[in-house]
Amino acid sequence: MASSAPLRALQWDIQKQLHLLSEEQLYSLASSLEDERGLEVPKVTGTNEPELFEFIVDYMKSDQLRTLEDEGMSRLLIIKDKIDELKSSKGSESDMDTANNGKDVSGGSSMTEQVSGLVRLTDVTALLPRRDFKMHGGVISDASSDMSYNSVCKQIDEGLKEKFSESEIIRTVLRMIKPGNFKDMLTNKDDLTVAELKRFLKSHMRERSSTELFQELSNAKQHDKETPQQFVYRLMGLKQKIISASQHGSEFNYDKRLVQGVFLHTLYQGLNEKNGNIRSDIKPHISDLTVTDDFILELVTKSANEEAERQKRLSTVYKHKLLTVSSSQSQEDSEKSYDTLHKRMEGEARANRTALMELTAQVAALTENLEKMMRHPAAIESQTATPLMNVEVSDKPVSKRRCDDCIQRGNQDCCHCFRCGQAGHRAVGCLKKGTKVGNGRRSLVRDNQ
Repeated sequence: MASSAPLRALQWDIQKQLHLLSEEQLYSLASSLEDERGLEVPKVTGTNEPELFEFIVDYMKSDQLRTLEDEGMSRLLIIKDKIDELKSSKGSESDMDTANNGKDVSGGSSMTEQVSGLVRLTDVTALLPRRDFKMHGGVISDASSDMSYNSVCKQIDEGLKEKFSESEIIRTVLRMIKPGNFKDMLTNKDDLTVAELKRFLKSHMRERSSTELFQELSNAKQHDKETPQQFVYRLMGLKQKIISASQHGSEFNYDKRLVQGVFLHTLYQGLNEKNGNIRSDIKPHISDLTVTDDFILELVTKSANEEAERQKRLSTVYKHKLLTVSSSQSQEDSEKSYDTLHKRMEGEARANRTALMELTAQVAALTENLEKMMRHPAAIESQTATPLMNVEVSDKPVSKRRCDDCIQRGNQDCCHCFRCGQAGHRAVGCLKKGTKVGNGRRSLVRDNQ
């Protein structure tokens, strides 16, 4: 294994030599490493010299070399020999040009020394430590997102202000997107620009319009479990979203002073009745549209802390006594309530068991009577007029009412009037009720039977 100190020294020496090479020489050196690294070498366009430099440096620091037995020392030596070869070829060409020109002026040597001492701006940029463009806040997937669209746009704009290229920003945003259909679509799209990427992100992340956000800011109010500070944070976030949406080409552009005025008015009117002291403190500043967010937050926090300290001081003794008394009574009340509940549950269980047993006995009796009726169908008509349960059957024959003639003849089916003995009507509608024709004699006959 090669020691780390000589290896780092060799890497640093190669990096210093790379700064002296031209863009064509860097491209030639990077092309010799293309097959080993498996990546495409940036094309020579006049502005890709830093990318060629980073390509070679990344190869020297890659894990591909670290995993070798000598930690890549042999490969680094080969790269150094290649650089020396390129420098020697460049020196021979410059000597030939000097000989052909034949210009040996006395002041020319000093001028050449001064010119050779100058360093190009691109070389100085490559020497300086360059940090990569990074974004923070979470990841974006096909179904959800950990960060808002405004946060993504703000970080992209900051990267453009810091002179990061659009390709670097797009690569960073793509690294934040989880694998899926959305990432595949962006990766396979040709000539993707930052403006197009913003439009795709806005549609994918379902960003609300400035009108919807302004309506929500106008109607916002403090929730029951929301502290005054959290309510202020929510309103500030809505205000920033409205301003950002207006700046990024929304359907309606709201003026900052208008949004600030609605923000202050909603803050004053949206606080609930428990925060009357805070409303009193911020009321003098409602009409001032130049008031800053940090001043409003500091004022709300100070008022909330003072009110909390006041309530704590006034209720300390009372709460202590209340807790002491309730702790002794709560145990007794809980034991009594448990005993009462246990007794009530036992009584209900016994009542339910008794009712269930009675119901089972009735069902069994009904089932038994039904089976008897099914076994003796002829006896159904004689038992329909009597209850099925607890029936006492008498041995006395049942006799029907008949007229005198039918009684004397022994005819059981009588269709005559019981009073007069004529057919066609009943005793109820008989016109001979005054005559003792029917019931008097019939009752005597029945008594003799």
